[in-house]
Amino acid sequence: GGGGRRARGGVGERRLPLRKRRAVDRHTRMHRVGHRVLGIESTGALESARAGRPDLIVAPLSSPDFDGVAFCAEVRRDSLLSAVPIVLVVGGEGRESAGILRAFDAGADDCLEFTIEPEVLAAKVRSLLQRRMNEGHLAARNQALEARVALLETELHAVHKNANQIEAIGRLAGGVAHNFNNLL
Repeated sequence: GGGGRRARGGVGERRLPLRKRRAVDRHTRMHRVGHRVLGIESTGALESARAGRPDLIVAPLSSPDFDGVAFCAEVRRDSLLSAVPIVLVVGGEGRESAGILRAFDAGADDCLEFTIEPEVLAAKVRSLLQRRMNEGHLAARNQALEARVALLETELHAVHKNANQIEAIGRLAGGVAHNFNNLL
């Protein structure tokens, strides 16, 4: 199926079963408007993600040739991609609780059943992207405030140094005045 860019592996790569592939495609296609969403389903995923600079990555939790948990861990260690949200699509062949827990430990932002309603998925992704955008704004604002605090601390140190110098000059002037009065 066609929506979304995919990571491609070498010759003879195995892809997701059609049902899961369609779920990744559907999730990717649905969010292409307004955001760069990258659908990953096979090997070579990290290189594709780095090249695509996505706003969001959608990938399967597991498939014959893809380990979503390992992929999450790789993305979180990558300096270019570490802040990109990752949504893993969970298959319907039974509960994958242990894999889901490992995925969250590895840095997945959410794990969703491939049967999720498009409207619910759209709401979850909007919320996730909004939260990441807010985190980015807060981090930038925090950095600006920390720089301002450092500048104010430097200015305060200079004022304190000047106050100490003025106090020393005052003591010296008082001593000179005292000595001058003693002479008279």
